[in-house]
Amino acid sequence: MDELGYVLGMDVRINVAQPDMIMASIEKYFPEDEASEGNLRSIIADMEKLAPDAVYDDDDEEDEEDLANATPIVRFVNVILAQGVKDRASDIHFEPFAEEFRIRYRIDGTLYEMQPPPIHLAIPVISRVKVLSGLDISESRKPQDGRIELRISGKRIDLRVSSLPTQYGESVVL
Repeated sequence: MDELGYVLGMDVRINVAQPDMIMASIEKYFPEDEASEGNLRSIIADMEKLAPDAVYDDDDEEDEEDLANATPIVRFVNVILAQGVKDRASDIHFEPFAEEFRIRYRIDGTLYEMQPPPIHLAIPVISRVKVLSGLDISESRKPQDGRIELRISGKRIDLRVSSLPTQYGESVVL
């Protein structure tokens, strides 16, 4: 205990408590949020129920907007944004590639990649971000800039959004 106190730079005391009281304290100070690994897996599983082989007509703005507003997509994007705020990320990158859809956070100058969602969800996820930021979701061949104003955990957040056309679809950076 002395070593732990030395490392932490504070006094350490031993307390005894019932297991349920310990769990209640943990839940009080570290509430399970939507960004927890289990919830994120659940959201991705819900998103996979969206037709992976659905035909996306690039010219049909209504279909893209419907997909962007599908509940699992909305929840997923909300979790991504909340996790970025929680981790104090300066950037969030949504990047489609030939075989995967990467989502990365820039934290303290380093890019950290999250578990990639299925590739067929790139269009609806990016469309959701574009809807939130007021960008034209039917325009994917020209760069666009927008912004998102939202409130997460009581904090007012203002995000600048940039979309760029790439070889495999649109890349969006917040």
